Amino acid sequence: VPEVVGKWPGPAAVVGKSELSLDRWIVGEVLGGGLLVSGLSVAHMGIWLAAFLGASSIALIGQDLAFASDADSRTSHASDTVTQAAAASASVSLSRTAWAAPSSAGSVPVTVTTNRPEWTATSNQPWLGVAEGHGVSGRTVAVEIQANPGPGSRTGVVTVTAGGGSRTLSVTQAAGPGRVTTSPTVWIAPAGGGADALSAVITGGASWTASESSSWLALSTTGAVASGGSRTLTASANTTTSRRSATVTVRSGSDSTTITVIQDTTRALAVSRTTWSPSDRGASVSASVDVYNEGIWTAISDQPWLLTGGPTGPGADGLTLVAEPNAGPARAGTVTITSGTQTVTVRVTQRAG
Repeated sequence: VPEVVGKWPGPAAVVGKSELSLDRWIVGEVLGGGLLVSGLSVAHMGIWLAAFLGASSIALIGQDLAFASDADSRTSHASDTVTQAAAASASVSLSRTAWAAPSSAGSVPVTVTTNRPEWTATSNQPWLGVAEGHGVSGRTVAVEIQANPGPGSRTGVVTVTAGGGSRTLSVTQAAGPGRVTTSPTVWIAPAGGGADALSAVITGGASWTASESSSWLALSTTGAVASGGSRTLTASANTTTSRRSATVTVRSGSDSTTITVIQDTTRALAVSRTTWSPSDRGASVSASVDVYNEGIWTAISDQPWLLTGGPTGPGADGLTLVAEPNAGPARAGTVTITSGTQTVTVRVTQRAG
């Protein structure tokens, strides 16, 4: 009955006679299967069954498959005549034979149809495979790909074989993004200006380009550079009153990375007075501090009787020096003002009391 045939997962065929229209209608329209020709005897049906199951060679041992012209299998046989049923050729078809795959990992469904009981699938590339490498006719499987890490496209082939037949699925995967690695990743540019070599290595050997974010940076060329190649990055002198920074962006395909450039100012640390001679009775004096690096500075005295005061944080520019009364001989001290790597000293000499 149709329900029984429908529950069978493999290829279906029903024994009948091809010359009978009723058999052809029941098999094709009702059961939806193939017609397995019965022949004139069970031996004929055995031959067709062997061919249907995929046998490429059929041996006949002591079997007479020929009959006289009256076609009566009960009474007569033809003399010295043996007929061998030809094996049906294996056929395989795929729901798709080509796939233009993206660079990312993924899969695509493929349905296999064959007149053989089972098929197998193999791939010629390690990044290309089939979720289940075997199955029966009518089964849909997933052809899978791994992500393409290289900047170039790549190809592979999945071959599905059943009996002596086969079909192929050709896969072309799009190029992946080339990974960018730069040297250096941070550049401390000289305050007075200078140059450094910028190089980049791209996974897969693709070329790269670079662009700077500020006008005080300049690249030696704006064209593409081969992987492993370099170009010169130049920074002009920093004549502003503070440290500055910018970036250089290196790109290859859809991947990019940035190089950070930091440059101090050329402006020197300065104090409005570098000497002071207070009286023995004690005194105080103010001095202005001119600094770089956003106005960050500190003042430290080397004597307990010589004190410093006033704000010293970012933006502050006033320094107060205080000398306590001196009841003894003349004495001297030093106040050191520091900002970044620069220092200025104020020398203090106090008269005897």
